Amino acid sequence: DTTRRCGACVLAPGDRLLTSATCISSPFFETLPSNLLFAFGASQIPVLTYSMVNVTFGENFDVNLKNSSDDIAVIQLNRNATRISGVFVATPSNVSEENAFVGESLTVCGYGYRNNAGILPFNLQCTTLKVVEVEVCFKETTACEAQSTEIPPGVICTKNTDGKGLCLGDGGAPVFQEKSGKFTLVGVVSNIVDRKRNYCGSTVVITQVGYFESFINGNFE
Repeated sequence: DTTRRCGACVLAPGDRLLTSATCISSPFFETLPSNLLFAFGASQIPVLTYSMVNVTFGENFDVNLKNSSDDIAVIQLNRNATRISGVFVATPSNVSEENAFVGESLTVCGYGYRNNAGILPFNLQCTTLKVVEVEVCFKETTACEAQSTEIPPGVICTKNTDGKGLCLGDGGAPVFQEKSGKFTLVGVVSNIVDRKRNYCGSTVVITQVGYFESFINGNFE
């Protein structure tokens, strides 16, 4: 089908994608669906689609747990995506320390729902997320069923109080830090904590890519 399942970003040399494992897995099926397609474009919903050759999940990822550790996945594509105009490879951060980005603002872009009315965008949507201490995200998940009982390593927590946040379909989307006009990939969206039955939420768990540097580089082919 044409469901917008999640976002991702392109890794060098151009035929790999980085996303969250949660995005492309489910406790309701034993194997990945064979009809997953990956669409590419710079600013609008694109029409060019690629297919998946292989996927590697984080070593300790558990699809049955909310906020599982190692919520990260590298997807091998059937061809190089940088041949498409406007598509570039991301530069991953190597910062791995917990709470290293607290107090900073990060940028995330995706094609998820625009609001709780269930409106899907045609153009790429970007917003700014404020980083807080990681404990904040996990205090708000105490009522979740089948959740991880400990704060997993390699995560960033963001919480906005200005009404902005992320929505269904933004999972796996790339999260960037901008400094002096240069954008560095610091994470991928893992879980929108307070989305509940709504489309959107303002508290977001992000998988910190610097913590998984060896995993990402180990899946280079």
